[in-house]
Amino acid sequence: MEKSNGAGDGQAALGLSIPKTPSSHSSAAGGNASPPLIERPTKQVPVFPHFLPNELEPLAWIAGKWIVHEPGVVRYPTMKADFKYSERIEFTFGGQKMLDYKAESWNPAIGPTALMHREVGFLRIKPGSTDVALVIAHNFGALVAVFGDL
Repeated sequence: MEKSNGAGDGQAALGLSIPKTPSSHSSAAGGNASPPLIERPTKQVPVFPHFLPNELEPLAWIAGKWIVHEPGVVRYPTMKADFKYSERIEFTFGGQKMLDYKAESWNPAIGPTALMHREVGFLRIKPGSTDVALVIAHNFGALVAVFGDL
């Protein structure tokens, strides 16, 4: 059963709250840029809280596989042309007191075998709090750590 991730509940802190329509904003160069025009992701694989340790129950809303069915469009002022992409994001429980994270994007004209980008990482929550940390390694060598509050 598909379920929309909706808004709120901490999705914005993790970059999952995605508008259906772009809004213009000024770039550092003084031009206008629009965020990617994509639909909200839908949750594909439910993970029920009784499969997670008590410490991870606050993250149960994000656990599972998320996929965007309509390709996104990337528009950025420094790029000569727009391009489309499709994306799948997974938060899975691997047995430790964290969620494993994996994201892949691909060329929608070819399919998931035409990977454009991959990233992997971990989502942790500080026990007894709503403090979270998402650590990501990108396939081009960058490492990112994002800290926030649910």
